[in-house]
Amino acid sequence: MKKAVLVLLVLSVYCVGLQSCKKKDNKEKTENSLKVNGNKFTPNHRTSIEGKYENKGKGELTINLWEISENNKEIKQIIICTEYLEKDNIEGKYYFPKKDGEKVIIKNKTFFKEFNNNNSDTQSNISSGEVSISHNGDKDNYTISINIKTDDGHHIKGTYSNNFSVLLN
Repeated sequence: MKKAVLVLLVLSVYCVGLQSCKKKDNKEKTENSLKVNGNKFTPNHRTSIEGKYENKGKGELTINLWEISENNKEIKQIIICTEYLEKDNIEGKYYFPKKDGEKVIIKNKTFFKEFNNNNSDTQSNISSGEVSISHNGDKDNYTISINIKTDDGHHIKGTYSNNFSVLLN
């Protein structure tokens, strides 16, 4: 009887040990393949998704992606602003120019901006493209897929997945 109890005890500890070592199914995703004109764009400062929803059934959603050099002399920013139709759902595809029945990217609020060390900056607005937003399961973990062109010829393309500072109201 003592051997049976000992065997059960050892098996129990072994099974519990296996469960605690089991790889967790973590839905948090981190990925970056963003490029601007073929050059890697690495968001390394506060990335955010902010939505301002109005009671009339629409609002605006703004995605901010920043790349700041170590010496703070070069700063690049991608701002994407879209219509925001469903208060609790920002997922989907957004287009400019607008496609019938689809969500739209707002032209004069979507741009690529560069600041440099002599305090000058350049900004170029979107001329065409699409953006896709998907939620990865964790509270603030999203994937943003971008393929847009700007008025002065910048091409922003790729996917960025990470935790965002998300403020939706």
